[in-house]
Amino acid sequence: MQFLSSVEMEKPEMLEKVSRELWMRIWSRDEDITESQSIQTAAEKAGLSEEVAKCLLEKCSTEEVKKKLRETKNTACKYGTFGLPIIVVHVDNQFDMLFDSDRMELLAHLLGELEILSPYHCYDSSCPTALPTCQTYH
Repeated sequence: MQFLSSVEMEKPEMLEKVSRELWMRIWSRDEDITESQSIQTAAEKAGLSEEVAKCLLEKCSTEEVKKKLRETKNTACKYGTFGLPIIVVHVDNQFDMLFDSDRMELLAHLLGELEILSPYHCYDSSCPTALPTCQTYH
């Protein structure tokens, strides 16, 4: 995405926050991330000022940003990516590639986390869809 390339080049300290907000918009809230206004809204929610967000959007059409995006795409292709979202995990000089937005249990396992609660189930006993016992992944 050109906008994230622009953020990475101009405001790298904001890349994670902006990426997370765009991720939440598309994968959690089913909101648009293709229109300039949607991207700007996400950028502002992530903490960029309106002026900075507009400036970064304008830079998306520059050759420098397009070049950065091509470099990122080429790196992704070297990992064998085939769709989005992709998470590449580097542990002990090896990498694993996780595809899709529902792989947090696998990510936790690869990172050596002992236990993670699945985010896809409700464990609150007052919830009508609650599971009878708390499921954890080891």
